[in-house]
Amino acid sequence: MSPAELLSSYRRVLELTLQMKALAETEKWDQFMQTEAARREVLASVEQEKIGKDEVLREIVQEILDLDREITQKVQVWMDELRSILSQMSTVERLNKAYQKR
Repeated sequence: MSPAELLSSYRRVLELTLQMKALAETEKWDQFMQTEAARREVLASVEQEKIGKDEVLREIVQEILDLDREITQKVQVWMDELRSILSQMSTVERLNKAYQKR
């Protein structure tokens, strides 16, 4: 992959990461997952490439990492909510089973 192609790919990753952040902030989780899958595909194409000393590329990668930390915090809130809902559903199921047997 040429340096220009590598830079273009990382710019695409940054663009997708920004979209993921916006989707996480608005809790559009289905679109978030689709965008994350697209980003994973682009990342797979640059996985073996070295970024070397290209400062622009290093800045893009650093911005992606910073955004990833923000996204992780937002996703964690969503995961905690889902865990709570599933726990409540499990409790309701156990109660229903307990009272249906009588």
